[in-house]
Amino acid sequence: AGALPDPVAGVAVADVADTAALDALCARARVVVSCVGPYRLWGEPVVAACVRAGTDYVDISGEPEFIERMELAYGQAARDAGCLIVSACGFDSVPCDLGTLLTAREVRERAGPGGAPAGVEAYITIGTDDGRSVVGNFPTWQCAVMGFGASGELRALRKRARGALPVPVIAGPKMGVRRGWHQRAELPGRHAYPFPGSDASIIKRTMAYLGAHPADAEQGFKPVHAAVYLTVSSAWYKFLFSCYGWLFGLLASKKWGRNLLLRYSALFSYGAFTEMGPTDDDIDHTTVRVDFFGTGYSTAPNAEAPPGPPDVKVHCQLNGPEPGYALCSRVCAAAAMTLVDDDERTRAMPAGGVVTAAAAFGRTRLMERCAKRGVTFEVLE
Repeated sequence: AGALPDPVAGVAVADVADTAALDALCARARVVVSCVGPYRLWGEPVVAACVRAGTDYVDISGEPEFIERMELAYGQAARDAGCLIVSACGFDSVPCDLGTLLTAREVRERAGPGGAPAGVEAYITIGTDDGRSVVGNFPTWQCAVMGFGASGELRALRKRARGALPVPVIAGPKMGVRRGWHQRAELPGRHAYPFPGSDASIIKRTMAYLGAHPADAEQGFKPVHAAVYLTVSSAWYKFLFSCYGWLFGLLASKKWGRNLLLRYSALFSYGAFTEMGPTDDDIDHTTVRVDFFGTGYSTAPNAEAPPGPPDVKVHCQLNGPEPGYALCSRVCAAAAMTLVDDDERTRAMPAGGVVTAAAAFGRTRLMERCAKRGVTFEVLE
């Protein structure tokens, strides 16, 4: 690492292995945007430096083991320092996390003062406008391979963290995840499968945090069950996803298999992930849509009134550009700009801690900032 330059604007070199350089960099910043993935390898020194400096932090990690390990290790220290550490501020997981919160709000408003939201299901659709195949970015593949290999570490981590937040009380029976493939009438021609990303676990943490910290939640907040699914456009892609997913799981469980997956990513992903990544033209022709289906009750269930089927239903939708680069960078930039807004930082956000994006930004104008950057959220019906 080299010495930090004098000008505020410029290039500052700070190696993640150089604690002094990181401390100097973070001490000068209002917000640090960390893009050092795979975060399980390079992310923690940046988080630690931000906590020592009392500097707010966002990243674009979608790695549950890293995210939850940072919460366990630095949650109290960040609260004491008065800084916010907010992971998953890109495609993982602002669209699904914040979208679920906004959909639950719409259900709550429609249900009225005597009602309650119950659940939100999110369906992710990634496609192109000219029929070409979707191309992902290689670091996403790296993180998925390493994360699957570290699944045992994640289970042990969650066991250690059990009880850190109380389980929120949610109206009605538990909404289970739809296992295997399914279709819904509102999405004709689409086949859906549980999304293997971090979104569902992050939404669960959002609901637990806001339920335990009502001062950081919007007025009238009530938690919901949530599930996240990925959709494909045909039975052929359903078959491919199933076959390649099975092969991925088999190989990622062994060290030699992970080496193969990383070395021959194009082969084992049907060309979806290569070290070259998408071209600018690929990015320009790719879009993402997330459909949210929320349910609730106009009369909140209780012990005297067992719940029937939910009688309040809402369909919301988020639309944006290519998720891995275009949407990710725009949403993360909007999150950083929200943190440097002094009014929102002091009035509408937690004072400090390691929190999810929806817990941090749920009461702010983040979605307005995203809409100006081409990422929109709307209520359809």
